[in-house]
Amino acid sequence: MQRRTLLAAAPATLVFGGLAAAPAQAAGRGVEGGGIGADGQDILNALARWSLGYDTRDVPLMRAAFTDDASFTFHLPNGGPTLQFDGTAAVMKLFTDSLAAQHDVRRHVTTNALVERVDRGRATVTSYLTLIIIDAGALRVQATGIYRDRVVRGGDGVWRIEHRDLTLDIPS
Repeated sequence: MQRRTLLAAAPATLVFGGLAAAPAQAAGRGVEGGGIGADGQDILNALARWSLGYDTRDVPLMRAAFTDDASFTFHLPNGGPTLQFDGTAAVMKLFTDSLAAQHDVRRHVTTNALVERVDRGRATVTSYLTLIIIDAGALRVQATGIYRDRVVRGGDGVWRIEHRDLTLDIPS
C-alpha cells in the first residue's frame, strides 16, 4: 500500500513543480491510522488554483482557491511591518490591485510542500515560494519565501485556503 501511495504522488510532483503530499504520521501528526491519502492532491490543488489564477490573471480561478472568510498575513522581510487582510473581499482586492499594477509575466512556483492533516476536514501546508518574473525578454527571480497555509474542506468536498501566511526572505 505504501508503494502505491508513493507512486501516486510522483505525477503530482511533475505537474506542480515539486509539490507532494507527505504522510502526516511521519512527523507524529495526523488522523489516527489515516494520514493524507487521497486528499493530498486535492489539498495541493487549492494552492495550485491560486498560483495559476494569479499568474494567468484568471480572477475567478484565484477566488476559487479561498474560503468565503479567508485571511492573508504578509510578513515583509528585514523586520518590516506585517500586513493583515481579513475577509475574502480584502484578500481579493489586494491581489486584483496588484495585478492591475503589473505588466510583466509572473510565475509563483510553489515547491517542497509539507501537507499535515489536522483532522478530516482541515490540514496545514508549509511550502516554498519562488517568484519568477519575465519582463522585456528577461527572466529573473523576484522573491523567495515561505507559505504557511491552513486549508479546509468545504461542504462541497473541495479543499480551499482559509488562511495564507507569507513570509518573504528578501524584499521584492
